[in-house]
Amino acid sequence: VEWSHEPFWPIDTTYYVEPKGDTDLRWVYWCLSALPLNKLDSSTGVPGLNRYDAYALRVNVPPLPERRRIARILDTADDAIQHTERVIAKLKAVKVGLLNDLLTRGLDQHGHLRDPEAHPEQFKDSRLGRIPTGWHSTPLSEICAIISRGKAPTYVEQSNVLAIGQRCVQEPGFDPSAARPQDERRLSDALLAVPGDVLLNSTGTGTIG
Repeated sequence: VEWSHEPFWPIDTTYYVEPKGDTDLRWVYWCLSALPLNKLDSSTGVPGLNRYDAYALRVNVPPLPERRRIARILDTADDAIQHTERVIAKLKAVKVGLLNDLLTRGLDQHGHLRDPEAHPEQFKDSRLGRIPTGWHSTPLSEICAIISRGKAPTYVEQSNVLAIGQRCVQEPGFDPSAARPQDERRLSDALLAVPGDVLLNSTGTGTIG
């Protein structure tokens, strides 16, 4: 369920909603958002929604003034969430820049980011370009061991061990809810993740990392 603040033209695979009688359309939007419409999908191929199945759902309808108050409260909460998401997006952008600066320039003895233009004497040439004096470049294999791949999982109904798949390792971090029970008879101690391990995806449609 989406809300458009701008005029739009729905295509033939899109439903649009018009209010009946005297009601609050924002309340209708929140009401539709709370309904289990995804559970009404009866298709076997492309997911779809039959409008008559949706019409059959029952909803609680408060008096109109209360509907408007409910919509205003939910709108206020949604505005706060969107503001927070914008702040998070800005912080993520700052983090990306900070990550690059710290891993290529480092900090001086005062805890400040080194400046290669103001203090070129603090830097030297390397295979990776200019790096701080005192740093060195080395193959990744010298600072960590990477277990390239685990075994193909054998899923079971219940197990004390969960198999970590690609859906578990996505932005913004590890999601254990996507893990599935693994057959313990096919375990290897070398493939058991422990706290402190770094997990990354090596294949898949999502971002590798």
